Amino acid sequence: MFILLTASCLVAILTYLIYEQRQLKKCYRAIPIRVCVTGTRGKSSITRMITWLLQREGLPTCGKITGTNARFLRPDGTEEPIVRKRPASILEQKRMLRRAAQEGAYAYVSEVMSVTPEYQNTETKRILSPTHLVIANVRADHLSVTGASLEEIGSVFFRSAPTHTLIVTTRDVATRYGANRPSSQRVISVEAEHFPFDPLDFSYPEFPENYALAVSCVEEVLKSLSEFDSGRPVPKENLTDPRTISMKGLRSDFGVLRAWKAYGKVFVSGFAANDPESTESILQACERAFGWPRNEAIGWCHLRIDKGERSLQWLEEWQQKGIPFRKLYLSGGHAVAVKRRLRNPKVSLLREAPMEHIVKILSEETSPAVFGFGNIKGFGARFVEYLSSDPARFPPCSIQVTKERLP
Repeated sequence: MFILLTASCLVAILTYLIYEQRQLKKCYRAIPIRVCVTGTRGKSSITRMITWLLQREGLPTCGKITGTNARFLRPDGTEEPIVRKRPASILEQKRMLRRAAQEGAYAYVSEVMSVTPEYQNTETKRILSPTHLVIANVRADHLSVTGASLEEIGSVFFRSAPTHTLIVTTRDVATRYGANRPSSQRVISVEAEHFPFDPLDFSYPEFPENYALAVSCVEEVLKSLSEFDSGRPVPKENLTDPRTISMKGLRSDFGVLRAWKAYGKVFVSGFAANDPESTESILQACERAFGWPRNEAIGWCHLRIDKGERSLQWLEEWQQKGIPFRKLYLSGGHAVAVKRRLRNPKVSLLREAPMEHIVKILSEETSPAVFGFGNIKGFGARFVEYLSSDPARFPPCSIQVTKERLP
């Protein structure tokens, strides 16, 4: 009886797996262009740009943002939140792929959800099977699960691509981390200085590397349109050079770099850049845009209780290089422990309080600017929502990212 029951369960599981695989293949036939965007930072912005450009080329395109606020991008340019009744799972990609097929999408652009190498392999190779994979960059983040070094992290991104997938990444990433990829795998190496990046063409601060990767990916998609056989006519009549398409009207991601004028100071939200290297890029952009040096600014780092490796990363950064700000406020789960370890008079704690009270405390400091970073979840999101809620009282500031190469 036990053997019979076990055999029945195995048959049921096998039948289900075969059914799921057939459903995925049905989606692949319906959506011949599938783009995945992976990397450490900038995935949401690049996903939005690729989706925008393909839609402007006349290709019905759906997109999926996995970042701070998960979003499904529809072919008509509208978007809607992705409602989750349980913790995020890569199985969500199956549902979104089916949704894109139902929407009549010819292309689907998705930000990769996974962090661990095993899940990333499953998500890309077994679920999405992308025709194109964009690797944004390689930074030190999620070290406890992605790898102990940048080399390990970079190799995970390259290994996650199926052999038929075309990889688009920066020349630096391709050179440093792509050496061990299969010889049959094609890689397009991108250099931002070869693309006509205009910061004024965006309604939000964007980085030239992200723009170059998005445009290059779309160029490769357009080149290979004739290779796709989905039983649907290839919409080629309205194709234009993606480098000439305006980015005005493109929506920004919730966590994008932004700033406001409040109480005579500039308040900056750089919370979505979680690691020191990405934060350094944003800090440099702010110094160039506003003209204040970081040693005159007030820093505010929000730490998440469930991201212990990031808190340790920041602690080691400050222990090795010192506090770069006039004063540093810490908030979140590990704030007390990090302050105790630093033993630096520049460091203070920012306790839980209404956001109006927190902004008021920060505004009383003698400084031209307040720079928020670390993590946007919780305090950071409330900070952005509060300052964005009243443009008349807190007017937004323009931050133009120059075409200088950022670290």
